[in-house]
Amino acid sequence: MLYAHLDAGIYSWWSPDGYPNTDERFSRYLAAARTTPFRWTIYYEREGYDDPSVEKIRSDLEYIRDHDAAKPAYLKADGRFVVYVYGNSADSCDAVARWREANTPGAYMVLKVMIAPGFDERSEASPRLTRDVSRWRSDIAAMVASNARWQLVLTFNEWPEGTAVESAQEWATPSGYGAYLDALHELLP
Repeated sequence: MLYAHLDAGIYSWWSPDGYPNTDERFSRYLAAARTTPFRWTIYYEREGYDDPSVEKIRSDLEYIRDHDAAKPAYLKADGRFVVYVYGNSADSCDAVARWREANTPGAYMVLKVMIAPGFDERSEASPRLTRDVSRWRSDIAAMVASNARWQLVLTFNEWPEGTAVESAQEWATPSGYGAYLDALHELLP
């Protein structure tokens, strides 16, 4: 991740009462990065699969604030702890309204917008986005040129969705990092 000039990672998180061990493992990521410049933040996955209530979102944001956000390796923006929200195509302004109402803990919230090297969910008949290094390089250049505050890459190692940029035999290069990480290394500032 540092080779690719990435400053932070976004960790899939399902809340303390959600998918087993995601909360406990996140603490380990924060501990491992505490003496490095690299930062971690939460990717609130539940929103992508259902519509959590204002109360549930607020409770989870309070938990993040009280349990993880004060740790040195937790990502901050404008002095606030950052939370990325995973959405889906059915989300609308209603989802944004729920999150705004729930955000009494003061999180800096970011909805999903990012580039991807490909997207080939194993359970689907064909890729949503065919893997292509040339398109990937073009997407990186366009993202950098946008000067957007948050420049997101989907994903480092999500192998079941076919979105990984981590090195693999299929795109190996002399650097040892692979074509997708090499492109990030060359094109990200």
